[in-house]
Amino acid sequence: MSGFHEVRLPTDFEGISGGPMFSTQITTLASGKEVRVQQWYRARRKFTFSFGGRPNTDIDRLREFYVLRCGPAYGFRMKDWSDYKVTDASLTNPYPSNTAQLIKTYSDSAANATRIINKPVAGTVTIKKNGVNFPSSGNWTLDTTTGIVTFTSTPLNTDVFLWSGEFDVPVRFSNDQFSVEQNSPTNHSVTNVEAIEIL
Repeated sequence: MSGFHEVRLPTDFEGISGGPMFSTQITTLASGKEVRVQQWYRARRKFTFSFGGRPNTDIDRLREFYVLRCGPAYGFRMKDWSDYKVTDASLTNPYPSNTAQLIKTYSDSAANATRIINKPVAGTVTIKKNGVNFPSSGNWTLDTTTGIVTFTSTPLNTDVFLWSGEFDVPVRFSNDQFSVEQNSPTNHSVTNVEAIEIL
């Protein structure tokens, strides 16, 4: 992933809202019926920073983080508190290879959707092999910048793997300007900062 800084936005900021979005082309026919065309195969997450009447110290921290990313030029990690972990999620058996990509699957009785997890949080990921804890030492390594697991030995095609852990969202700022509204000498508001997921 080019133009990316492996740093995380501080997790103690409040006033961040957002979540998954899609791009859908909707055409209404003369009959009133709709034709819907899904333009994105996977969801893309978008976040809005709404900081109103905050101490200057909070605004200063966010401004510094924004400046160090050169606005939208460099991506960064962000924790989405509404969706940041998995428990016993399926890990595709890589046989006959020895590398596998971390994924998270959302499903119900009508459909399922796969999300690629390429920014796992270091030290949080565990793997089970055929229902038994499968320690990393001597068995596998994880690239926390891509979410790729590399097994020391090629698994059998009958092996079943599950993984658990936390992950960040790779995002970038959407705005080329960081705008601050002064409410008082000691309190300010951020008015236009957004971040969007990098796919």
